[in-house]
Amino acid sequence: MNYTENYHLPQWDEHDRIMRSDFNRMCADIETGLTQSRASGETLNGRTLDRFCRMAYNHFQLVKNLNQIPAQTGIFYQDPAKDPSNVSGTMQWGGVCFAGSGVSGMNYEKFLELVQVRSQLKAVKDHPERGVPLDFTFRCPVAGVLNRFFLHGRFSNNTPGTPTPCRLTMTDLDTGSVVLSRSIDMAQAGSQGALVYTVNGPFFFHSGSGYRVRLEPLAAVYDMETMFVMDDQTPVYCYFNNSPASASHTFREAAASSGGLLILQCEVGGPKGRLTVTWDGKVLRPAAALPHQDRLGRRYHEYIYVHDGAVPATSTVALRFEDGGSGDFCFYDWGGILL
Repeated sequence: MNYTENYHLPQWDEHDRIMRSDFNRMCADIETGLTQSRASGETLNGRTLDRFCRMAYNHFQLVKNLNQIPAQTGIFYQDPAKDPSNVSGTMQWGGVCFAGSGVSGMNYEKFLELVQVRSQLKAVKDHPERGVPLDFTFRCPVAGVLNRFFLHGRFSNNTPGTPTPCRLTMTDLDTGSVVLSRSIDMAQAGSQGALVYTVNGPFFFHSGSGYRVRLEPLAAVYDMETMFVMDDQTPVYCYFNNSPASASHTFREAAASSGGLLILQCEVGGPKGRLTVTWDGKVLRPAAALPHQDRLGRRYHEYIYVHDGAVPATSTVALRFEDGGSGDFCFYDWGGILL
């Protein structure tokens, strides 16, 4: 019996007996080889898909930032605040399309009823360990923004104009994530007297989510005791429309594609808000979520979805948000590119 040069498969001569063991061994060897080849091909295809997705993502980002998008095939980009076609159930909030649940009549007085002050800001000169942070929590049934609040009190034993660093943070109590963090300087011009300080936001909040705001002195420059104050100079702006939000786009191409990439910039808030993204009816899960912050200080995410199967020439991507009675949705933009 002879054998092939590369894979040692049996080659029977005219007078060789065909033994069952030889034949079975040959089939087993072919099975093993095909399985290994397929596994190798799947790895290569995965790598190729990853590279195409990276190229497609970079191309999409370049195109979306053009003032006028040139003629393209297999790509779309939409800012729903500027182009509301095929978008429903949203309203405008600071240049962003918004949908959310809530109730009317929210103002600073009603908002103040939701605030629980856990501790007032206090400092003891040269004894930072005796300092107490301002700490308050709230949970509002409507999404919105608190622009500022006040600290009223007295200070003494101060060296005028000395930097007085404090750390301001805002934490989402439901997720544990810090949504705002920055340093502020509470330096005072005099050596003692009345303290009136404005703590500026904006403090954005989602409907139904709990938050903790904390202002902590990082140095004991002077003696200080203050009280948290809200009045008609500390407006609270709330937003809701109690409507599901939806958007869709249909690709109409000359031929089918091998896959696709969908990029969505948005933020879903509240304990019951639910966003569903589909491609031709198939629910997609994000492959990546990249955090961002807009010009007003709102946090949001860029979600990247990958369609790793064949895409027909006519194909539809869609999203739908349900507020669930306690949720909201900030829709910045979205787009897709075929592979």
